[in-house]
Parts: sequence; C-alpha cells; structure tokens
Amino acid sequence: MPAADCKRVYIVAGEASGDLLTAPLVREMKRLQPDLSLRGVGGDRLQQEGMTLLHHHRELAAMGLVEVLRRWRRLSQALREVERDILEFKPDLLLLVDFPGFNLILARRLRRALPKIVYYISPKFWAWRYRRVVKLARLTDLVLCIFPFEPAHITRAGGRAIYEGHPLVDLVAADQDRAEYFLQHQLKTTQPLITFFPGSREQEIAQLLPPALEAAQILRRRHPAVQFAVHFASANLAGHYAESVIDTGLTALFGSSHNAMYHSDFAAVASGTANLETALAGTPQLMYYRFHPVSWLLARWLVKLEYASPVNIVMERQVIPELLQDALCSRLVKQIDKYLAQPLEVAQAYTKEYDLLRARLGKPGVTGRLAKNLQTVLYPTDTGINL
Repeated sequence: MPAADCKRVYIVAGEASGDLLTAPLVREMKRLQPDLSLRGVGGDRLQQEGMTLLHHHRELAAMGLVEVLRRWRRLSQALREVERDILEFKPDLLLLVDFPGFNLILARRLRRALPKIVYYISPKFWAWRYRRVVKLARLTDLVLCIFPFEPAHITRAGGRAIYEGHPLVDLVAADQDRAEYFLQHQLKTTQPLITFFPGSREQEIAQLLPPALEAAQILRRRHPAVQFAVHFASANLAGHYAESVIDTGLTALFGSSHNAMYHSDFAAVASGTANLETALAGTPQLMYYRFHPVSWLLARWLVKLEYASPVNIVMERQVIPELLQDALCSRLVKQIDKYLAQPLEVAQAYTKEYDLLRARLGKPGVTGRLAKNLQTVLYPTDTGINL
C-alpha cells in the first residue's frame, strides 16, 4: 500500500498510441515526484514505468462505429469495472488519455467524486461532433493539447488548455544504425527498403495487410532489386501474421518501430500517430486505411476534415498522399512506383516539408514541460498553473 501522503494517479490510456505517449510523461512525473502511486488502463510501456494495470489496452481498443458496436458489451463491462476501480483507488488525479468514447463517459460519471481530472491528447472535436468541446471544458480541470490550434477552442468553451508542443518531438529516435538494423533482420544494405506499417490493432491488420502483400508481390516483380517488409507493432501481432508475410517473400519486422521508420527508404503507413512518427524520422511515406463499409459511410457524413492524416492536418494541406478505402492495392503500387522512379527527388521534397512540420510541432522538451504542468495540478501551491 502507498504511504498516506503519496499522491495517487489513475490513468486511462485505452489505445497503443496513448500508451506510447503517456509512458514518457509518467517517467518525467516520477522524476519530479518519485513516490507517485500509479494504476489504470494502459499497455506494456506504462506497466514498465511502474503502473499497475487493471486492463491492457488490447482488451479495449476499437476504431470505427461498427467495430465499436461489435465490442460494445465488453466495453460497457470494462467501463463499469474501471469506474468502480477508480472510486476504490481514490486518486488525487484522473488522467484520461484520448479514447473519448470511453473516457468522456468516465469523466461525466466521476466529475463530482474526484478532486482533479486532466485530459491528455484532446478528443478530435474539431474533426466531428464539435459540441464535445463544451463537454470537455465542463468535465476537466485542464486539457493537455498536442495540436497548436486546439487550446483556443477549449478556452472559448470555458475550459483550461495548454499546448507545449507535440510529445513525439522528444520520442522519435533510432537506437540502431542502418547497418546494424539490416544485419539483424538479414536485409541487404545496398538495396532500398520499402516497409508497410499496417497498424497496431487486430482489426487494422485484417484490413490493411492483404492489400499490402498483394501490392508488394506486384512491385517485387517490377523492382527485383528492392526489398519489402512489413512491420508489426507488437510480438503478439507478429506471432499471428508473420507467417503470411514470410510466405509472400517479404521480411517480417517487429520491435522498435522507430528503427524501422528511420531505416526504411519509403513507408506505407496506417492512418494515425505513426504518420507523425514516420515524418519525424524523415522517411518519405504515404498513408493508407480501410474502414468497415458502414463506418466509412458514416465517417464521410460526420467528419468535417479535409484530411485524414495528422501530418496533413497539422500542415493544413496535403504533404503525404492519403489512400482511403477502395482499390488500395493498385493505388499502393502507383504511389510506390512513383517514388521508385525518382527516389532522390522525392526524398528531397519530403525533407523540405518535414522541416516545416517540425517547426509547427514545437521545441524539444515537450514531455518535461507537460510533467511540470501536471505537478502543479497535484501540488497546487507550486508555481505554475493555479487550479
């Protein structure tokens, strides 16, 4: 049991991206206050930082309306379990990380029962269901934003929000050089490497791996000197799908996604946080994604954004190609062919765009600055934000 004066923090990070971005934040929080007691929903990274898991995010993650409805019974049960666990834990701070369909319900149910609620990685209210910004402002003490245009909306709605930059600025790095990485995976350093990143969820792999393998087979015949690989976000996913990749003649990768991003010459990446990671690694890329047909129809009706990739959203124009929904194989082939026809020219164009993107994502030290803001929430007598 933690000491009586030990601060308790409950974290709900229901997706892999939330686990990725929150674990370094927890590390910084513990550096400032080593005796924090941590519990909640997360993944391997948060567990490695000392958080006791009630649920792993693999048990909860779903994307798209139809996919969520299919898992609604399990999600509803988990919601009740998490709510009960929070009330028993009696946290000084509830830190909700993205995952709005789940976390905003928790915030509403627990607003009066808890001393402080902070939201990290704001729900994308600016993409659809804008009225969520009012709910977000009303149900939280502070919102830690990761896009520069978000705080103004939350402030206008009566909430408190800050933007210190995007935390990926501090996190994207390779810990192996190209020669070492290629040797480890039996790749040839003299040949270009094209890598597919088909997402971190089972449902994404099921939708995005088949067109990738089909496209790679066509491209291998056209470009026999080029190497093709598929990177899996976890050993668990690799265990399920690596055999089909190897049977197709491609290399199956897992482990550090940042090493794979840095050392690929071109990447085809599922929509999401990985697009920003690939951009910060400096690798030319395209984004591709496929929803359940019903989810896709609803998204086209509800979502008010011109772009799907966070790279293009931040830049407010198309920097990387977006391939969505239909004919993914032929479109993947076309875009990768375009890169292979002029690799140096394409890479130089991407480098210029990525330099502009980095400027918008903020200066290094983002995670440390966010941790200091959370310190002022837990210890309001400290200098800083007075909540």
